[in-house]
Amino acid sequence: MTSCDCKVRRERFRVVRNGVEHWGEQCLTCGAWWSRSKSTFDSRPAEPYDEQLPEAWLSAEADEAAAHRELSKEVLDLEREDRIAERKAKYDAYLKTEKWAWKRKAVLERDGYLCQACRTRRAVQVHHLTYEHLGDEPLFELVAVCVPCHERISAWRH
Repeated sequence: MTSCDCKVRRERFRVVRNGVEHWGEQCLTCGAWWSRSKSTFDSRPAEPYDEQLPEAWLSAEADEAAAHRELSKEVLDLEREDRIAERKAKYDAYLKTEKWAWKRKAVLERDGYLCQACRTRRAVQVHHLTYEHLGDEPLFELVAVCVPCHERISAWRH
């Protein structure tokens, strides 16, 4: 939020509910009011208190806060996209390793090349039940699946 140092003030008067005039100074930036004794004035202030200044100041502060929230959201969204892209690159690189090739073959053999989702088609892919231990996953977190079932299972995650 912006802050006001209230350096630009003007002598003003304001009329309160019972019709009594209060004399003082009003900040021309934020609309803040400082009451002063009438004896400190040479004559009655020419201008009345501007009721719209504080409202305009608060509105500008609200607009600034909204813009800040929107910018923060955009930054968080970009950071999230970067993290997702980083994880995807790490995953794609892992799938090209000998370690993954060994695990994939072990899971397909363990499941007899039978899709563990539909139990009718030949399994040719291996699905991660969780990515929590990616790169060091135990074999029980992997399951052999056919292409149609893998596509269907993967679509559920998105």
